[in-house]
Amino acid sequence: MQIEFLTGAIIKGEDSKNLIAEYLDIYTQKGIVSEVQDVCINNDHGTQKDEVVVGGMRLTANGIDAYDYLGMRVTAYYRQYRTDDDPELVYIKADGKNQVITISADDIDYDTTTKSSLSYFINGSSRTKSLKISPAADMVYNRWGYVNFAAEDFPLVGEAKLVDNDGDKIYDFIDVKSYDTLLVDRMSTVSHRIIPKYGETLDLSAADRYVIHNTEGEQLNLSQISRGSGVFAAVSKTGEYIEIIVSDTKITGMASSGDPKDEILIVEAAEYKINVQMKAYYEQAGKDIFEIGKNRIYVLDAYGKMAGFEEADDTDYIYAYIYRGYVDEESNKYYMTATKASKRVFCGEEEMHGFRLPR
Repeated sequence: MQIEFLTGAIIKGEDSKNLIAEYLDIYTQKGIVSEVQDVCINNDHGTQKDEVVVGGMRLTANGIDAYDYLGMRVTAYYRQYRTDDDPELVYIKADGKNQVITISADDIDYDTTTKSSLSYFINGSSRTKSLKISPAADMVYNRWGYVNFAAEDFPLVGEAKLVDNDGDKIYDFIDVKSYDTLLVDRMSTVSHRIIPKYGETLDLSAADRYVIHNTEGEQLNLSQISRGSGVFAAVSKTGEYIEIIVSDTKITGMASSGDPKDEILIVEAAEYKINVQMKAYYEQAGKDIFEIGKNRIYVLDAYGKMAGFEEADDTDYIYAYIYRGYVDEESNKYYMTATKASKRVFCGEEEMHGFRLPR
């Protein structure tokens, strides 16, 4: 028998029978991916199971992560031995009609962007281009379906992926990753909070689910976030889902020049862009992130931008030094007298240990 191989690995014989369906029980489903685990493009919640919905058909995802296909027109290959079996996804591929573009928040022209049209700067120039957005477009905002979006929902830090799934040059779906930037001052594994040096405290206890990972994608727990880390927090509109990206990349040195207009700082002969959110926080605090000639420890965010700094000779700790104490045996209480200083002190050969106090 002559075998003909067609696009997408569908195998047909001379009589046009679908051989993979007949012999392997593998079938196809075409349509738009509207739902994956925990995410639905037109509703707050997606399925809680390992599933994907293609063209209205619910398939067991079989461990395949189809998130990147959300809003796209695809062909899904699934296995189903009997009609009463749950169909299992075995392969998924995007249709050729899809047009996908990802715009960095740095390039969005917020002055002219509306709900129906996103404008962006081309290749860092002053020239702009506009993308038309369908009135019926769906948005996923930080992995959570968000129906009534507005122009203000496009990110200041992050990116927006737009999908035209029918080739009419009007975009039907938007996936937004919008980050809040935090410079960690301290965190609590008891109350599940991250307290930043500037800005609002991030309370993880109210979230149904949160994930923490570093810039390499390695999973972390809350106790592994250290003081001085640069943190991106992507919080869904309902606060039920939070993704945290931790950057511990730091640069120690002096800035030789700074350009507030272009938001650029040169440290140790290397050029760094400034995180716009942290720039605003420092301005509110009356501190100049563009100041030159000072020895500082600069913290970079997950995009490699300056997310803050500390003076290299100032740890900003307050230590208490216990120099006298006794135990009251009746009450079984320990009484002590302590003082505080900005540095650790030494007594002879022995170091006097300090305990950090809240400010």
